[in-house]
Amino acid sequence: MEPIDVANTHPLPFHPAWFALGFPLFWCLISFMIGHTSGWGRMHERYGGPPGPVPPCRSFQAGRIGGAKYNGVLRIAHDPFGLYLSVIFLFRVGHPPLFIPWSAIGAVSRSMELWMERVRFTVGHPVITTMELPLSAVKGSVLDPASASGKVPQAS
Repeated sequence: MEPIDVANTHPLPFHPAWFALGFPLFWCLISFMIGHTSGWGRMHERYGGPPGPVPPCRSFQAGRIGGAKYNGVLRIAHDPFGLYLSVIFLFRVGHPPLFIPWSAIGAVSRSMELWMERVRFTVGHPVITTMELPLSAVKGSVLDPASASGKVPQAS
């Protein structure tokens, strides 16, 4: 009995080179679409990127921007001038680094999600999007109710 040549009886429906080219393109398209639908792109159009060196940041943070959840991919920093946001390298397409001045932050409210305290706020006047970030990532900023200096209106 002659051995069966499995490689020729069930060839791949596509050439592996197409996958090597197609998957990164698909990944970039999805990342771009998430950035567009969440409001990230509109925030960048209005406020731009960091004006100078970014202060030390907290990496691998989770948050919600618009309807998009960013689980463990956010980098968050703040200083007396505003909030700095970026994403890890794999999701950079459609997500340029952001600097949002404190004057652009709208009504702020706190919530508990499982065991984590979170802060929810609007961005822009008129509102571009809403954000929800871990309170631990913005401790000491005007978003922290314990140290807020009254610059950001609190939601009722």
